[in-house]
Amino acid sequence: MSGRSDSFLGRALDRLDRLSFGRCAAGLALVMAAVQGIYLARAVRILDRAGAYGGSPSYGTLARNLLERGLYSLDGVRFTAYRPPLYPLFLAAHQWAFGTHWLAAAAVTQSAIALATGVLLLLFVRRVFDDRLAMIAAALLYLGDFFYWNEVLAQIETPLFVALVMGFFYLLARADRPRARLAGLGMLAGLAHLTRPTGWLLLPLLIPVLARECRRGRWPAAAVGAALAGASFLAVALPWQLTLHRELGVATLLSSTTGGENVYKGNNPDLLTLCPYVWLDAYQPWIERELRARGTADDEVARDRALRAAAFDYIRGHPLAFLEGVAVKTLALHSPWPTPLGKAELVDRGGRAALSGYRRTDTFFVRVQVLHWIVVLSGVVLYLFTGLRRAPAAERRMLGLIAMFCLLFTATQAATISATRYRLPMDPLLIAVAAAAYARALHSWADRRARPASAPAAA
Repeated sequence: MSGRSDSFLGRALDRLDRLSFGRCAAGLALVMAAVQGIYLARAVRILDRAGAYGGSPSYGTLARNLLERGLYSLDGVRFTAYRPPLYPLFLAAHQWAFGTHWLAAAAVTQSAIALATGVLLLLFVRRVFDDRLAMIAAALLYLGDFFYWNEVLAQIETPLFVALVMGFFYLLARADRPRARLAGLGMLAGLAHLTRPTGWLLLPLLIPVLARECRRGRWPAAAVGAALAGASFLAVALPWQLTLHRELGVATLLSSTTGGENVYKGNNPDLLTLCPYVWLDAYQPWIERELRARGTADDEVARDRALRAAAFDYIRGHPLAFLEGVAVKTLALHSPWPTPLGKAELVDRGGRAALSGYRRTDTFFVRVQVLHWIVVLSGVVLYLFTGLRRAPAAERRMLGLIAMFCLLFTATQAATISATRYRLPMDPLLIAVAAAAYARALHSWADRRARPASAPAAA
């Protein structure tokens, strides 16, 4: 028994250290399920009311047309690639199985997916940090991510995408069955790509993993691993790309035809009027005006190309404004105060967009979210300053992969569109790092308190 057991905190930590990781994870999973069940039970009563279910109705429209007409379409007539296909297929399955109650049923399923994500987070913390107290801290911080839990109950792809990202990192943390692991990583990256266009950003994370094998002189193993990961990614993503080429005559690195629109939403003369104050979706009338000025036909591929060209024209003509916009969007992405910051009507003033009747969102739950994210960010900073230099090599490698993903994701959103909801795929990873930092700080504090009591015996 360690010397720190002389204090209440020391005895509690010693008892926790004797608890098996399996029982610890199972207990925390039950706690998360109970808390989440209470939240879901209160919310599910209103999910079938008109307008109560948030998110984007376009996903449900795609699912309904796919189910009723056998066509992936928004208007029921023309094929569209406006949204990647995986989440509309998910909703179509619920429409088929649950009829008029499909919205509430989808919320329940998404809640189960979020619980699975939480379990993956616990297993990830176990693999990387090997600390039961860090698992407890991670569970508490995950349950406190209220912005994410609101997304779980919305008609939005976020819960599915976050689960795929967390599954990808859990596989990265495993060291067994390297070939099967790389094939699984490629498959998860493909599924993420079919859920949100930025899913392909998971693929570059395999480069350091394969490069490490090359540095060890295992060139054949690295080549086989790269082939397996690439083949599994293509097996998942290629059918959709072939469908895009057949229906629209286009091949793209993205899984939708909204790349140009998102680039233009994030790079236009009115950006700093809109971001981080209101949703950029309200800018649609000005987008249509730009398309009419360019004489673009009512064709989504032509629209996408025209808006991408308009955005690049703006960037070339206003480089300083572009850099200012990147800085603002980066802050909006990681801001403790959820963005957009409020609501307003967009009005036209001399051809430019202006806010009318702006109302900042300031509620009790918003302030809880602010406090929660300050705690998470403070934990990440604590880890970087106190835990990183003492971390084992495997832990530092994983932190490097987390940092690489966060930087790639941040750069992508800073170049296009940005709000708190686009940060959510990074949340579990940052929570894991913060949880490890707080757990180690508590362990260190308990050890320091025990040291004076054990000093005379040592003397």
